[in-house]
Amino acid sequence: MPSFGDELRKRIEKKYKYSKDFAEAIDVRHASVSQWLGGVTYPSADNLIKVCEVLNWDFEKASELIFAEKKIKLEERRQKQLKQMKNSMRISRTDVDGLETFLDKLEYLPPRMQKELLLSFNKMVETILTASSTF
Repeated sequence: MPSFGDELRKRIEKKYKYSKDFAEAIDVRHASVSQWLGGVTYPSADNLIKVCEVLNWDFEKASELIFAEKKIKLEERRQKQLKQMKNSMRISRTDVDGLETFLDKLEYLPPRMQKELLLSFNKMVETILTASSTF
């Protein structure tokens, strides 16, 4: 499926010598058309109607291209955020060393305190694992 910008460019080139002429025809800034062509932004609904009328382009087909691109960009952004969240949740070597030190010292505490600390620790680990599995 071609991108909205590619299809727009193809249609503009069929009817206009320059994209600047097209921008004037639909009464928008040339910079806006450039952003549409590059996939940086998309026309508003009102401007998309003008685009479709001037270029003899089916509004639904143009809208579908925009929707598909936005959906892909949203999914890419979501995947990037998930990756960042997963990376931020990774346990560092320092954390592991600290945990080993904690467990080593745990044996010197009274049994009741050991049990309470281990229960708290298990709940904390369970919470972290549950949160990380949702990513």
